[in-house]
Amino acid sequence: MTAYNRLAAYLALLVGACVSTSLMAETLYKSTDSSGRVIYSDKPVPGAVEIEGARSELINPENAARIEEERKELRRQEEEFQQRERERERALDEADAEVIAAIDALKEAQRRREAGVEPLPGERMGDASGGTRLAPSYFERLQALDREVSAAQQRLEQAYARRNEVR
Repeated sequence: MTAYNRLAAYLALLVGACVSTSLMAETLYKSTDSSGRVIYSDKPVPGAVEIEGARSELINPENAARIEEERKELRRQEEEFQQRERERERALDEADAEVIAAIDALKEAQRRREAGVEPLPGERMGDASGGTRLAPSYFERLQALDREVSAAQQRLEQAYARRNEVR
């Protein structure tokens, strides 16, 4: 074998070793810590799951900066998502509270309407035959109670609609 062939064989062996090292299957473990963060490691920890066939890749300095920027962008996106989710949860809590208040208001309006069926003193008038009849104020009061129930029903429907928008 000539020196050139030996050098070529040596270089081929060296390149093959480098490539096979960079593509070699390596055992990795995936676990989740107490705060819910996913952790990957080459050392097993209690509760970790082995990931078969994970490939280790050599990171050159040019890619390292890009990868770090991508990580920062992912962290920023995650923080934005979490902020939006906190705002949505707050809005949903407010919408739920409004639904509960509207239900309570409707129940109270319905209770007042049921109680208002009985004529109050002064809402009966005598008639010519010696009997009594209900005065116009009685019917006006019942109409007002009906309007309160209708308004409470409308408030509840609006509260449900707002809550559905938030969901």
